[in-house]
Amino acid sequence: MPVGTQATVKACTIDDIKKTGSQIILSNTYHLMIRPGMERVRDAGGLHEFMNCDLPILTDSGGFQVMSLSKINKIDKEEGAIFNSHVDGKKFYLSPEESIKIQLGLNSDIVMVMDECPKKSNDYDLIKKSMDLSLYWAERSKKSFGKNPHKAVLQQDEQGNAYLKFVAIEKGQMVEEYDLVIVDEAHRVSPNGSGYKKILDDFENYGKSDAQFMGLTASPERRTGDQRDQLNLAFDAIIDCADIETLIEEGILVPPIYRPHFVHDLDLKSIDISSGDFPVSKLAPAIVKSSMIDYALFIYEEERKNVSPKPISAWFCPDVTVAEATLEKIEQAGIQVAIVTANTPIAERMRLLKQHEDGEIEAMVSVGVLAEGWDNPHCNIIVHLRPTLSKVVWGQTVGRGLRSAPGKEKCVVIDVSSNWSTFGPVEKLQWSLWNHRRSYVQFKNRFNWIGQQLEHDDNDNIYLLCENKLSTGLRCSHIYKKNTYSDSGCPVCGSVASIDIRKEQKIDSTLNEIGLRRLFYDRVEKVYQEMDLSIWGTLGNAAWKSAEPKEMVFLAFCMAFSEVSSEATNSESEFWDVALNTEAKIRAYLVDKKIQIVKQDDFQLTLIANGMLAGKQIRTLQSHYGISLCGNILADHSDIEIERKYLKALRIAERLAVMGCSSRDNLPYFNAAEHMQKKAS
Repeated sequence: MPVGTQATVKACTIDDIKKTGSQIILSNTYHLMIRPGMERVRDAGGLHEFMNCDLPILTDSGGFQVMSLSKINKIDKEEGAIFNSHVDGKKFYLSPEESIKIQLGLNSDIVMVMDECPKKSNDYDLIKKSMDLSLYWAERSKKSFGKNPHKAVLQQDEQGNAYLKFVAIEKGQMVEEYDLVIVDEAHRVSPNGSGYKKILDDFENYGKSDAQFMGLTASPERRTGDQRDQLNLAFDAIIDCADIETLIEEGILVPPIYRPHFVHDLDLKSIDISSGDFPVSKLAPAIVKSSMIDYALFIYEEERKNVSPKPISAWFCPDVTVAEATLEKIEQAGIQVAIVTANTPIAERMRLLKQHEDGEIEAMVSVGVLAEGWDNPHCNIIVHLRPTLSKVVWGQTVGRGLRSAPGKEKCVVIDVSSNWSTFGPVEKLQWSLWNHRRSYVQFKNRFNWIGQQLEHDDNDNIYLLCENKLSTGLRCSHIYKKNTYSDSGCPVCGSVASIDIRKEQKIDSTLNEIGLRRLFYDRVEKVYQEMDLSIWGTLGNAAWKSAEPKEMVFLAFCMAFSEVSSEATNSESEFWDVALNTEAKIRAYLVDKKIQIVKQDDFQLTLIANGMLAGKQIRTLQSHYGISLCGNILADHSDIEIERKYLKALRIAERLAVMGCSSRDNLPYFNAAEHMQKKAS
């Protein structure tokens, strides 16, 4: 077992380790707690993603450091090990419960119980005392770990009453007796990771052929663009259940009231986002350097006067440095505040959260501890201090404040991170089981969602950015809709010193789906009516055979549009069933004709638009043949049917572009060979 104390085996790659025959790696809870911190590893997807390691990982509990770092720690039976960090001397509490919490956050495969590791000795009493303490801590560790949450299965007792049974997946054969397997927090299911992959493989290999695998989550989307790590590799479809808007209407959730602001001096343009999000190491210094925290506090002090029965807030930060800076600012304002992080001892954490729930602590500052699995229904203000390219992060954090409680009428969402203007309201988010590579790039433009709303020039779709200079020296910077308030005045400061975001801010000018839709409907019909179909309708083979890679993407879209069903699909599941069946049919055609679509770096809507225009990238032959396929549909179907086909065709073309198509592909949900066999028979 190679030792990767700090999430790396020094001077070795994972491939080097595998060549030695090693089948598992050890990492250390104490050292990872100190740096880079559990939350940072967890946000990266756990140790496997952090290390790019597909081997099993065991994490030591930190008990060994009780011995090896004995000079900088002391032992308390109830508190656990109390360390003074070997890095900066900062005090850390590592209780049995906290050790388990950290290891679960690290997502290791084998979790060790907290123990005391005494130095070599033949003193019976010393060894017995240490063993008794280790057994006591082990009991607490086991209790803290609880039931294995990976699987929940529905069973019936002898009387036929259904009940949930939680089981630990140790052997694949355990799943063979169950008809339904349920996974909570399903957006964390990683088909490419070692943990969930084993569960999925066991379910596939040993489970019943008609058994169902169900995931539960409020945000069904992965935070990665890795095509090997998409939720559609584990689940077939999103089942339409009650969405946030419906739950608000029914009174189960309270409505969010958004207070979006744009922080002018927060510089995100120079931060590399190739990882799929803003790296915390770069993001945190930029936030501390900017006026973001001052903005947040200024707005909060105004909004806290208007909530009932009393303000109880949660502040979400990207890392501990931002959280501590935020804590200091709130304390200076005379507001009762506390902070919880991964390093907060579990007993202390529970005490603080209870005080927060009871209203004794008004503001709770955290990094990622409260983002999932935490529930304080009395929380009525969410303050978002973490710019992100992940709508999962945005949706999960805002959702913490939407629980209903007696006397709670709303939840104010103060967003100084431009996440609202990037993704839009949480209740309007659209989810997908599959995201193509670099899909996060569109969110680099912090006015992405606002830009999508500006389809027309009417005042109902104009958003204003207040530039009024406040007495604090800050600009108001509130974002609001024109004419929503009297005289177009800012609802925060009342000023009319505002600018039109569309005109003054650099909204991405690349073609969006709104612009493409308009071009498609206008252009295809016009060109089709002037075509000699006797010529263009017979040139399919020539169009495909002479097509360049980008031209093939355009042809795939046109073929999908002509082939896909126009029948109503009333759920995400039905939508993808139809789309994927059509995709399989297209792939079968291409494989049969020995036509290969080369994987693209990204799916570009401009390619479709260029084809409609017979432009520089899509030549006349491919353009007109594609229009001949689409034009016939436009003439023979209703507008509603055409819209359904159009939306499905876009998704099919997107998948074909970023995943490619060849006879060697082994992709899920469609099997070109099966379609070819059916055709032959």
